[in-house]
Amino acid sequence: KSGAAFSVDHKGEFQIVQQKLKEYLNAPFAMRTRKIDGKQVPWFRMVSVFYGEADRDIITWVMEYHEDYLRTVFPDLTSDSTGITRREYHRINAAKIATPEQIERKILKNVIEIHWSLTEADAEKLLGELKVFNYKIIQEGGQTICLGPDIKFIVKKLHEGKGGITAIKMSLRHDNYKRKTYRFGEKMQLTLHDDKTATWKFR
Repeated sequence: KSGAAFSVDHKGEFQIVQQKLKEYLNAPFAMRTRKIDGKQVPWFRMVSVFYGEADRDIITWVMEYHEDYLRTVFPDLTSDSTGITRREYHRINAAKIATPEQIERKILKNVIEIHWSLTEADAEKLLGELKVFNYKIIQEGGQTICLGPDIKFIVKKLHEGKGGITAIKMSLRHDNYKRKTYRFGEKMQLTLHDDKTATWKFR
């Protein structure tokens, strides 16, 4: 299966999204935990629309990291940040496990675009959720373009076979890369572009 996790940017937004999804369709809430020093501690809150027992090729959910999690993992954390958002979580976590020089040497930065190839049923479910999140939906050239904050989804209807994510587009940390393609096995390839982006194709 392919999956995508959405996250909030500010405290209190998770409850707003949770209520919107609940009004849209049945969307159970769960608190995920993680075992640390022999104890299960709260890790993140999540809510996901439940479509019954029908099999799907995709899984989507909205999450918010628990405000005490990073302080449990890093008791010496002095930052005032609660680390509830994906951006804060990865920034604080990276600063604790890597030096600034190691972070600076990384090539890939953020995912900015995701390409999906989905059955009609799965595509309609995904588009329905994106509309709840106030994404702008555009039909263009046989595909559906979904524009939202920070990221774009491009959805194509699949007539046969198994659906899922076919490619992701990412921003690069630096702009001094020339176009080059790296291949991994028979299907996967990573292409660095000269516009400070890269595309990773899976199929």
